Amino acid sequence: MKNLILLFLLFVPVALISCVPKQPQKTSNVPQIAKTDVSATDVVKIFLESIKTDDFGKAYDQIYIISSDKEGYISRMQLLLEERKVRLVNYKILATQLFRSTAIVVAELETQITLEDGIEKKFTRNKYDLKLFENEWKITKDTCIENCT
Repeated sequence: MKNLILLFLLFVPVALISCVPKQPQKTSNVPQIAKTDVSATDVVKIFLESIKTDDFGKAYDQIYIISSDKEGYISRMQLLLEERKVRLVNYKILATQLFRSTAIVVAELETQITLEDGIEKKFTRNKYDLKLFENEWKITKDTCIENCT
């Protein structure tokens, strides 16, 4: 009988404690990355593919420029292509880092430069800064970070 009472005293508090509701979980302080239809990496891929195929209108749709209209951007890019004779031949995305409303994408670009005495290939690495505008990623800045000369 003594053992039964001791057993009862041990199990009743355990049973009562298990019925107590859990404390609500605290929200995490880690910022949530926005859910978008097209990822930051895909925006850079679309941009680079558009530059590669000379579709500067589609490339313009992937960037955020305050001081330029679409037609002006297209004509400047076409003029740049004609004057410098530089073409994007291939690209490879190397890294993507996402923050709450910004992202960084690093890509390796293979360009082809037409010179008087032939064609020169060049590999550079570029960093693309992106920002969310109305829940869409847009390229705000690109910077050459390796083999820039």
